Amino acid sequence: MLLLAGCTSDGKRTILIEKRMEDGTYGDYEKVTNKEKVSAAWKIIEEANWENMKAEMERPPDYRFGFSYENAQSEAKSASYSVWITVEKESLELSQDNVRYVHLNKEDSNKLFEAITGTALSEVR
Repeated sequence: MLLLAGCTSDGKRTILIEKRMEDGTYGDYEKVTNKEKVSAAWKIIEEANWENMKAEMERPPDYRFGFSYENAQSEAKSASYSVWITVEKESLELSQDNVRYVHLNKEDSNKLFEAITGTALSEVR
């Protein structure tokens, strides 16, 4: 069951992204506030074919992100997402709170990566 709440007219949904650094730590990477990008990312996450399983990957995630709600009336709990770029750099694998997993198709991978990083997946080196 996905526990993320939709955006209300009282608040604004944003995406907070962290990137894995060369030393293995994570640092703030981006805060996405553009409504269209946030909505595009939300739609992909919401419509993905999630499997209920723990993702056991060979390396730590390349990115981590979560949706944040700017709403003075309440604090909404957001799920945390880990993102791995595949070796071929053609698609993304995601884990939600380390209990759900999905390997996105190329189209959704490209759209999500562009929404959260502002960069095309094909430009990753």
